[in-house]
Amino acid sequence: MMFYIDTNVILSYTFTNEANHLSAVNAINGIKSKGKFYISSLVVSELYCNIVRNISKYALPYSGFRNLAVEVKARIIIEYAMRTIGIDLQPDDGMLERLWLGEMAFWAFSDSIDLDAEIGLRTGDAIHLAYANKLKKNGLVQYIVSLDKDFGNKRNEIRMKTGIEILPNTA
Repeated sequence: MMFYIDTNVILSYTFTNEANHLSAVNAINGIKSKGKFYISSLVVSELYCNIVRNISKYALPYSGFRNLAVEVKARIIIEYAMRTIGIDLQPDDGMLERLWLGEMAFWAFSDSIDLDAEIGLRTGDAIHLAYANKLKKNGLVQYIVSLDKDFGNKRNEIRMKTGIEILPNTA
């Protein structure tokens, strides 16, 4: 089995003071031995922005962190989280696709528009779904692991449109 891991799961798993920490730990530990974990560059960007924006809220484990620049702290934390959970970053292929407007756009934006017409996710979630769906088409992903209520509420629509299951199944 192969899993696309959402940003909220990585943050909650990594930081014990996150409200969903135990849910994220249970979700990851429940599937860790069952397959491979993937993320997209969107997840890395969201992680970076969230960590930089909230760096003072997170209890960082090493006193030497205090002297580092915030961007260095964020990069170290992201690399640590990826290694701890065992996540692979899938590269963007840079492919452009033509929008109905006639202009070229990054494939994930174009695909998110096509997918979301029937599902109705928020923009970031629609782009995550586009990434996961592309990885599914390449034989790399069968599941999205997310604590996001919107993914959970739309699990049936997502399954019907893409064949991707949403975990954990809290319904």
